[in-house]
Order: sequence, then structure tokens, then C-alpha cells
Amino acid sequence: MCRITALAALLLAASAVPAQDSEQEAESAASEPEAAPEAVFYETATVRARAVDAATASVQVVEASDLRHLAVRDAAEALRLVPGAWVLGNDSSAALAGVSLRGGDANFSLVLIDGVPMADSTDQYGGAFPLGSVGAAEIERLEVVRGPLSSFYGSSSLAGAVQLITAAPRDAAPFLGWSADLGDHDHRGSRLSWGRAGESSHGSISAGFREEQGRIGDDALEQQTVSGRWGRNLGAASALSLSARYADWQADDYPDGSGGPVFGSGELRTSDHGDLGLAATAEIGAGSAWSHTLRSTFYEHTLDRASPPIVPLVPPITESTEFSDLRVAWTAAFSPASGAPYDVSLGVEGLSEEGRNRSLLLLPPYFGGPLAGDYLIERERVGAFAEWRWSRGGLVAEIGARADFFEGEGEELSPRVGVRYAPAGGSWSVRASAGEAFKLPSLYGLATPRAIGGNPNLQPETSVGLDLGFEAQSATGAARGGVTVFSNRFENLVDFDFDTFQIVNRSKVDAEGVEAFLVWSPSARVGLDVRVTSQDTEDLATGRSLRRRPDLFGGVALRVDLSAAVRLGLEARHTGSYLDEQIPAPFQTSVAGRDVVGFSLAWQAADRWRLTLRADNALDEDYETQVGFPGPERSVRIGIRYGP
Repeated sequence: MCRITALAALLLAASAVPAQDSEQEAESAASEPEAAPEAVFYETATVRARAVDAATASVQVVEASDLRHLAVRDAAEALRLVPGAWVLGNDSSAALAGVSLRGGDANFSLVLIDGVPMADSTDQYGGAFPLGSVGAAEIERLEVVRGPLSSFYGSSSLAGAVQLITAAPRDAAPFLGWSADLGDHDHRGSRLSWGRAGESSHGSISAGFREEQGRIGDDALEQQTVSGRWGRNLGAASALSLSARYADWQADDYPDGSGGPVFGSGELRTSDHGDLGLAATAEIGAGSAWSHTLRSTFYEHTLDRASPPIVPLVPPITESTEFSDLRVAWTAAFSPASGAPYDVSLGVEGLSEEGRNRSLLLLPPYFGGPLAGDYLIERERVGAFAEWRWSRGGLVAEIGARADFFEGEGEELSPRVGVRYAPAGGSWSVRASAGEAFKLPSLYGLATPRAIGGNPNLQPETSVGLDLGFEAQSATGAARGGVTVFSNRFENLVDFDFDTFQIVNRSKVDAEGVEAFLVWSPSARVGLDVRVTSQDTEDLATGRSLRRRPDLFGGVALRVDLSAAVRLGLEARHTGSYLDEQIPAPFQTSVAGRDVVGFSLAWQAADRWRLTLRADNALDEDYETQVGFPGPERSVRIGIRYGP
């Protein structure tokens, strides 16, 4: 489907809402009583925004202030601030850095940018999104919901969802924002934004670029992005909003399994990516008993990639893929008269995927010579979901389910239950949740020719997960902490069988663990954030732990306000040892644990001017991220920012 057609479909869906002649600002879609200014809300995996302190699921929200005072580089680094989130990658900005939530694979975590699902089902990694392709300058807010979420999203969220929310206009007058940073490894980047928020409409546009090379061996990244938002109130209770983001980047990195710059041949994989995300949302009846949302999203990813051989098992390959995902959804939220203890959410969603691949596996002549892997495949499905939420006093209970129907493939039912209790006036809360999820086989696995390993008979992967959490805070509110115990079972997992040379369903994995956090502010000028995850993952077919899953990881972040304008940030991250395998290095099967320290310094030079200094691996620790992939050496970045 071409981009023009997709955009027309989005606009057509949004225009189904009639405009009303009113300049009043739209009311909030949330029907809960107005919260205190310090209350934090999340919108991922909910029809209406929910307060984090009333969530029955495991939810973490990271605000822009947290990202800026630590001066993180990209979305992958930002996720290290979240308990239970482990970034699968080699710390190269050019390589795939996916997020593993609670021991799951990277493609078990659904990644969204402003509500647009960003999963390419034609990619050989099964839909994992490269988080290093989103620079920190783009991110205004990060939301992570851990646990099976098919009851809301359908396929692809076996372990949870990560949403990256980009900056939106906040000033009534036109504003101009600009940022730039420069550092080691030829790192440089800049972003320019302009926007305006009025009483009845708002709009913004941003453009930026990032470059870096030599962070891991001879890797390199060049990226350009442009994004925009527009919204308008259509009366006192209705609103229309549009958003668009396009990113183009070129990356040179070392293929997975190649042994990296230490044990590999030194040849780099080259790739050229294009990402287009569009969304249109119409909200009707905000503040009424019944409120409705009509939303349509479109995602397109194009890829041209050439991978070198990994002797002696993997031949070179060239590929060109095009993937598109179009979704149209209607949701309704019902809140009865004031004082009623329950509300109901309903929804239906239609999805259409299309994947095209043109590839060539360059086998040597004695194996038959070059082998084409071309395919064209389409897939459609429909999902319907409902959620009932009941709240009385300090008790909140949720029951939800979604049914997905696939053309010629049957159906999947995904239930979820959750409960939370916090006594009135109390300083503690306890919550529990359980759910099931599924992930359809990737288009790559289904449609790749049988001679290269494709299998049209692959079955959906499934998961069952549950967690139990406890949180408490001190009487003064200066300290807050929590512990969550989780258990997930992933079944029917997709793997490659070298005996039959085919992609098959065979693996079963248990992932169990504990997440803990502590936030402590002994004074207004000092803050401490501690996060720790202990997990145990086991492949039940082999009895081995999963590759690249440390049994213990976490970190400590310290904030010290040296003055009203100067803030010092210190961060220490610990990672335990884990298994790894690289084809050219069969003699080494594990990566040692490591402790890495960084610091940042921020100076608010004027009302809208901010200067930052960031030092990564400040102690110049010598370590590996994967066998043959040395971690980045000490590096320094400086940045400047103007804007709200």
C-alpha cells in the first residue's frame, strides 16, 4: 500500500467526526476525579488514562526530566532506568538494541511511538524494534507496562509494551526549541523544533540528525528524522489529532553471531532503513457517560541490507524488504453517574499487514549457488476486547479479555485479571495480576521459501504470566519503594532446527524473578533511585539458561542539586554474568559481569538555556557485552539546549 493511500485512509477515518462550532478547550477523556498535580498518569494499554498509583499491572513512567539530568543517548539507554527491562544488544548505536521484559525475547515486547506499533514482521528477528534508532532528544516521556498484554493489544505483546511519547507543544505562544550535542566516537547531533499551543488548536514540527562511528569497532550510524503533530478541539467534548514521524538511517554493524571485532572477520553488515509512522485520532463525548475514540495508525518500514558471511555456517546474504501495518480501531468507555463504583471499556480493531521480500542467499556453487528468498504475503485479522473495572474505597479490580480472529487461521482468546488494594490513608499498597498472551508467527517465518527454512505451518507463540507486588512509602513521603515477584511461561517458541533446516515451534521457557526499586529524597537537593532485577530463565527443552539474560542487573542513580541552577548526576550499573555464543568462538560461552559508572552535570544557564556534560564508563572499565564485542571505552559528550 502506498503512503498516500495510507494517509488518505487515516484522514478519512478521522474526518468521520463532525466539526462543531466551539472554541472551548476539549475536556479530559479520563472520568476519574481530578488528581493532585503530582499524580502521574499512563496511557499505554488502557482506553482511558489511568493513575499509576491505581494500576493493577506493573507500570513504570520515566519523565523527560529524568532523561535529561542523566543525559541519556537514546531510547535503549533510557530503558535501563526501568526495573525488569534488559536491553539486548552490544551497546553499538548502529546494531539492533531490543528490550527484553522479564526474560522474554526482544520481539516479545511491543514498542510504540506515539501509539503507533513499530514492529516489522518481515525482519528475521521477528519484529524486534531497534531502540537505538530513537534519540533521547525526541523523547518526552517513556511508559513501560510489564506482563502479557494481548488482552488489549492482541498479537506481539507476550511480555509487555514500551511506549515512547514524543514532545508536544506546551506554550500558548509560539515556541522555538533547539538542542545539539557533540562527543567522542565522532558523536554529533542536533534537533530543531517549532510549535504553538492555543485554546482550540496546537501544532508542532521537529527535525533532527544523529551521527556516530567507532563506538564498537568500526561501526557507524547516520540518521535523520522529521516529525509533526497537529490537533484541534471540535467543541467542548470532541477533538481531532494527527501525528507523523519519518526516520531514515544508515548503519554499519557486526552481524549477530559473528564474533564482533575481536573474533570475527572484521566485515561489517550494511543496512539502510526507512520508518514511517502515521496516526489519526478522533475523540467524542469526553466527560460524558459514554465517550468514544476512533483511531487509525499506519506503519511502514523499508530495509536494504547486505550481510557478510560468518564462516563456516552462514553464507552472505543481500535483502530488500518492505513492510506495512494498517490498523483502524474504535473504543468506547462507559462511566455511569457520579459515585458508581465501576466503568466499562469496549473496543474493536481491524489490522492488515503486508510484507515483501527480495533476497539472495549467496551459497557457493557446490551447494547449488545463489538461492532466492523472495516472497509477497498479506495477513488480516480482527480483534474485539472488553474490560470491566471496579473501584470501592482502596480496592481496585479489573477483568479484561480480547478475542482475535484470523483469516483462515482460527482465533485466540487472551484474558487478564488484576487487583490492587491500598487502605484509605495508608502508606502501602499490594497488587496482583495474571494474563495470557500470544504472538502470531512472523511473515518472515511463514513466507520464506522452504529451501531457506520457511515454514507455513508455524503456530502462534504463547505466554502465561503473573505477578505480585508490594509498595510502601515513609510517613513523610521522602522514601518510596516496592518489590514485585513475577513468573512467566513462554511456550511454542519459534526456533531454527539445523537438523531439518527449518524454522519450527519447539522451545518452552520459564522466566521467574524479583524486581525491586527504592526512591529516596533525604532533602530537597538530593535524590537517590535504586533499581534491581533478579531473574532466572530456563529453556525447558535443554535445561539451559537463555543467552544474554543476566541473573542480576540494576543500578543506582544519584541526583545532587549543587545550586538552584547546577545539578550533578551519578549513575552506577551492575550486570551479572550471562551465557553467549558466537560462531567463530566456540571455546568461549559466557560473558563476565561488569560494573560501569557514569556521571552528568547540567547547568541551567538561563531561563531557556541548558548546558550538559555526560561521561560514560567514567572509570574506563574493560568489559564485553557479547563474546568478541568489547564494551565502549570512556567517552564524553557535551550538549546545549534551548527551549521550554
